[in-house]
Amino acid sequence: MKDNFKTFLKEIIPLFSLIFFLFIFFFPSFNGGTFIASGMLFSDLMLFNYPLKDWYREILLKGQLPFWTNLVGNGYPVLAEGQIGAFYPLHLLLFRFFPTLLAFNLNIFLHFLFAAFFAYLFCRKTLSLSSWAGVLAGLTYAFSGFFMVHIPQINIPMLNSYLPLDLFLIDRLVRKRRISDIFLFALVLALQFHAGHVEMFYYNLLLSFLFLLAIFFFGGGIPKFGQVILMIFIAGILTLGMSAVQFLPTMELVKYSNRSEGVSFEVATNTLWPLKTFILFINPRAYDVYRPDMPSQMVSGATAVIFALYGYVGILPLVLAFLAISKSFKKPFVFIFTLLLVFSLIWGLGRSTQLYALLWEAIPGMRYFRYPVKILFFIEFCLAILAAFGLDYLVNTLREKRENFRRYLRFVLPLFILVVFLDLYINNGLNLQPIISGKEWFEKPKTAQFLQEELKKEFFRIYSHGSNNLDYRLVRDIPIQKEFQNLLFIDFNMIYRIPANREWFVLLLDRQTKLNQFNTKLDLEKATLTLPQNFKKSLSLQRVKFLLSDLPIEDFDLILREEIPFSKTVDHFAYLATPEGIKLETVPAKGVYVYENTKVYPHISFVSRARVLSSEQALEEILKEEFDPRKEVILEEGEALNNSSIGAANLEMINYEDSKVEVKVKTDQDGYLVLADTFYPGWQAWIDGEKTKIFRANYTFRAVFVPKGEHRIFFKFEPTNFRIGALVSASTLFLTILGLVFSNLGFLLKGRRGLK
Repeated sequence: MKDNFKTFLKEIIPLFSLIFFLFIFFFPSFNGGTFIASGMLFSDLMLFNYPLKDWYREILLKGQLPFWTNLVGNGYPVLAEGQIGAFYPLHLLLFRFFPTLLAFNLNIFLHFLFAAFFAYLFCRKTLSLSSWAGVLAGLTYAFSGFFMVHIPQINIPMLNSYLPLDLFLIDRLVRKRRISDIFLFALVLALQFHAGHVEMFYYNLLLSFLFLLAIFFFGGGIPKFGQVILMIFIAGILTLGMSAVQFLPTMELVKYSNRSEGVSFEVATNTLWPLKTFILFINPRAYDVYRPDMPSQMVSGATAVIFALYGYVGILPLVLAFLAISKSFKKPFVFIFTLLLVFSLIWGLGRSTQLYALLWEAIPGMRYFRYPVKILFFIEFCLAILAAFGLDYLVNTLREKRENFRRYLRFVLPLFILVVFLDLYINNGLNLQPIISGKEWFEKPKTAQFLQEELKKEFFRIYSHGSNNLDYRLVRDIPIQKEFQNLLFIDFNMIYRIPANREWFVLLLDRQTKLNQFNTKLDLEKATLTLPQNFKKSLSLQRVKFLLSDLPIEDFDLILREEIPFSKTVDHFAYLATPEGIKLETVPAKGVYVYENTKVYPHISFVSRARVLSSEQALEEILKEEFDPRKEVILEEGEALNNSSIGAANLEMINYEDSKVEVKVKTDQDGYLVLADTFYPGWQAWIDGEKTKIFRANYTFRAVFVPKGEHRIFFKFEPTNFRIGALVSASTLFLTILGLVFSNLGFLLKGRRGLK
């Protein structure tokens, strides 16, 4: 009994210490704090992930799913984009029952805990390492530089946290070949897919397969290899079925996005990994991760973003990893992870070597993703595993050479782990991810207060200038960063439910991108902006009534409504295109200006004239100064109209929600009702209860043909791919759970018979 209790303590104390260290770091975030990525408003944390989850929570509380949002672009199929993780069980639970900030931070904490625990589990059960070695691996992986710098892009570490579990399950399939493990593996993979980062899910699959091949070739072979491959294939089919509810809408969006044909090799490898930055593995302060030199942020073939290259795992784990390589290289798993480490380093160098080019051409799906340096998370995982081997080697060597060392182990090992934690906590925690009061950080900006009052009168969108061609990341002053919030950068506007005409997503709608391809012009001497005619026309078509800018805009059609000065003048960095290339200029910015666009077009229009043109002609035509969407519409199919007179029409917006729109029309002649919202498959329309066709209007908007008289037109977003996917996923999930239950029942019954 005493021996069992001692064994239990030996296992639970190290594991408890691992959980305790994670809790220590994340505790301030449970008490109303928020991560701010070193004060960067310009990060995916504040421009994407947090605003999206805040809106997601509101939709869940209404008992709905986040199919469509009117808050970004001219309407966007946010569920299809995937990163919101709409069906991920933890998201459904956390954001349904907790306030946004607490749910968001708990989500981060839990996945860092998953990363640590699954690494620990992999070390203990698959690699047969000691409990303290497992703690070292879990601590090193969860607090690695890649994990910490990617808290703003939380979906990335969320997926990476499952990698050790994937490898653990692969090993179980290889060693035990139990039917139940097929269903378990499929469930775990489907869970990852729904977490909301397709690229990292792809990486996990690819690396798991490489691990399987490494076991086959260098780990002593795999008995019945064909059977194992068949089991993994079945798990893959089940995963695809359970993911269909997300996968099918996403594939539909890809077809209409800017990545419909993937990206070029040059774009995919745009972020380089210079060898000199490898010093970050040893010296975490060698570069200022969140404040790189401005030229390194310029778009060129030699871009090096330090943020993406930060791979510090601690000095002691790094030393132990090399100790394992030098002293235990003949052990199969040490050899395998050394080989995978070298492979990943070459992969991460991208275009600097021929390997990545070959992989990019040969492996299906690679051309849809960018930045090979993202493999850094696996490099750090390999180092964490090798460090665990190194610790066990060191402990066993000291045990053999020093008889008295055993009695000190219970004190030395926890102290050693504490030193590792402090190193990572200071360099990867406090240095990279400061936490401040969420109440102060999310206090409503003055511009949001003003615009919310205006929205009570009528629907409109805003345009926020600055987030694409300005860079305030050299501003370290967090209070000033707070003042920048008045610009309501996309998608930060979502927090305050203020619609904007652009979006911050990976899969951008191709036509929306082309409509927003224009930029302001900067007058360096006056430190003012002007709007080219085609840019202004594009904004007016998109129902952009208010423009927010950090520099004054000179335009007769704009009226200054609000001016909110900064507490001090700050440098505004602008990248200007010149014949010689990109030129960096600095202009003093003194505050935020809110302008009203007096030439904005209405949200809904009824026109009795229509022309049918090709998509290229349509884009060209609607941007002409003489085109008036209040008088005619440009279609790409349908019936052309050319009434000599413009008839009278009364329009009333009865209901306007994200996925539902209802309009009342009274007109004395036939025509088209045009809605300045995105045309996208899945939107359906009814006139007086009878289904009617929706036409693509004015290049990217929606229109329906309406006969003369009084009518009610009802629009609803009901994506067919979602319904099909939901049916497939529900059926596959039911079969998977059924298979898991029955296969485990058979195993348990077999075990009972064996006991008898």
